[in-house]
Amino acid sequence: MLAVAAADEDNLTFPAAEGIALSEYGVRITDMTAPIPDLLIGCNSRFEAVARSVSAPVGMKRAVAHLTVTVVGLEALSCESITVSIPRMYDRIASDGTPGNSGAEFSEKAIVLARNSAGRYVGQAVVLPTDTASATLEFRFTINGKNYVSVQETRIEANRKYALSVAAKFKDDTDLKLTPVISYLPWDAPTTIPDDGLPAMDDRPANDDFTVEIFRNGCWEEIFVHNAEVSDYAANPAAGYVQHDMGFAMFTDAFAAPLKVRVTRRAGTFSKVEIRPLSYGIVPNVQTPNSVEFELDDPAQKVSVEFDDNRMENLFILPDLPDTAIPTGANVTYFGPGIHNMGRKEILYKDNQTIYLDEGALVYGCIYAKGCRNLTIRGRGILCSSKENHGDGRQPQIETFDCNGFKVEGILLRDTPNWTLKIVGSTGVHIDNIKEIGWIMNSDGMDFICCRNVLVENTFQRNYDDNVTIKAFNGKTDYVTAHTASDGSFTDASIWTVYYLAQNKFDVYDYEIRNCVFWADKAHNMLVGPEARGIAFRNIRFHDNIVLENRQNDGIYPGAMAVMIADNGTFEDIAFENIIVEDIDGGKVFCAHFTNAWAFDGLYGQWARNITLRNIAYTGTRATPSWIRGRSDAQSIDGVTIGNFTVNGAPVTDGSGPHLEINGYVRNVTFE
Repeated sequence: MLAVAAADEDNLTFPAAEGIALSEYGVRITDMTAPIPDLLIGCNSRFEAVARSVSAPVGMKRAVAHLTVTVVGLEALSCESITVSIPRMYDRIASDGTPGNSGAEFSEKAIVLARNSAGRYVGQAVVLPTDTASATLEFRFTINGKNYVSVQETRIEANRKYALSVAAKFKDDTDLKLTPVISYLPWDAPTTIPDDGLPAMDDRPANDDFTVEIFRNGCWEEIFVHNAEVSDYAANPAAGYVQHDMGFAMFTDAFAAPLKVRVTRRAGTFSKVEIRPLSYGIVPNVQTPNSVEFELDDPAQKVSVEFDDNRMENLFILPDLPDTAIPTGANVTYFGPGIHNMGRKEILYKDNQTIYLDEGALVYGCIYAKGCRNLTIRGRGILCSSKENHGDGRQPQIETFDCNGFKVEGILLRDTPNWTLKIVGSTGVHIDNIKEIGWIMNSDGMDFICCRNVLVENTFQRNYDDNVTIKAFNGKTDYVTAHTASDGSFTDASIWTVYYLAQNKFDVYDYEIRNCVFWADKAHNMLVGPEARGIAFRNIRFHDNIVLENRQNDGIYPGAMAVMIADNGTFEDIAFENIIVEDIDGGKVFCAHFTNAWAFDGLYGQWARNITLRNIAYTGTRATPSWIRGRSDAQSIDGVTIGNFTVNGAPVTDGSGPHLEINGYVRNVTFE
């Protein structure tokens, strides 16, 4: 028996012949240009001639999908409608629900998008599945007689509701760039066509605190505002629980001229607004009781917009230049615009690999790599790990071992379960222009373990824990043995780090961290140590960085900038230069001291020498005095240079004043 349930029969064709095999029965769409009805189909091969029942229930399958299309960015265009066509679509459904073709060729379905009251183009249609042999789907847009094609890494499957959101942007007076983002939900999920506001570009709800617009091509263009979770250290000093949603808006522009940005606070009016970093000198121009405008001169000006001193529910504006060098080839894993569920991706002993997240891509998962040379992760998209385990055994968002020539560039990393970047035993590492937002305890931005020749630049980070930490492990063989199961597997999730470094001892040297903006809701912004394992640290330079927030102010872990001399390590030639520290909520500006925190054997560090603080400017009232402390005559700090360290513009000229304490186990101190 074949059973068909349809909204109507006007556009359906059924087999006319009797006596054919049940497997050959099905239903065909008569006219693909006409509306397709909602359609369910099912069959049962056994039917009793008794009127009361079927010998087994008939399982019904929905054979169609629903597609909603929204195009934004063409509000100023004179165009009554837009047509989007989808080729390689099936037109027939077999009795078992399998899609197919009634003829030799695939069909094509066109959807007409009408202009709504907000100036956006919207439309919806019931559609059939597309070619199951293809991993991509082509959309053809016709706008004012001109055709545009966009290829997405997806296909249409039955029993789903798809939302295609397209951001249109003029490249010049005649050419358009279309950036589609496609997502889907189960059929029973609610679907609405937006009349006002932007279509979803995230499977989380859009941030409802702010509206963001940029002015280009003669009109205001709305930018999608994502949500990201952050934690309040004052409310959760020990754990980093989720307390707040902040917003962030990402976009690209060539910045041929300064770009005007408008932010509207949807919750209501405000009495104060700041655009930070304050050193950028961006002055907000209040337009209405709940909106401000300001200009960004270049894409390096990534900023935090804060109303009424609210740093928990703030807004990041994150511009970038367009990426014109999108990689191709067999060694490239490409994620186009849209939502992707990658899961845990492992790359083992493969060289010259690239993972590319294009603008508009939201990729869920994490990455693990070992023994790879010249591995690159880059793009203008988002890597989000909110679907990964955040409980016991949680893993880093990106974790690499012995990956020389490793590079991460351009992407935003959201909701790491643990350390955001864990990079172990590598040389020639380059981190450039990444953005990070993390809420959980141990959500360090970058942890470098026994690495050499490292360059970090142009980052914009908000981490609950440390922003950048330089460490060294040299794991002990007996620890490895104690945590190895009978089958040879490791019983400690982090044991590979210990095992690997038990076999390979690497000194830590040649680091440059520059032109970064750091926000730590709890811990350090720039940290050397404390994990050292008897290894030598040398030639480490932090310069031209800005600190927006730092809070921790206990006796062990204080310091926006810190050197924790611990774990039998030695520390020399460490410099902090041209650092701006804004009015942090309660930490210290700088600390260098001996400790046995996180020491494998409970040992303090051996010694430290040649520490430089130059052109350090703190402005504010809430930071407590910095300190530089040796432990004994043997465990001392030898050679400290302090030049132009200022607090609210006043120079710090000695180690016994209200802003800096230097104890008697620190020798050869020079104030320039």
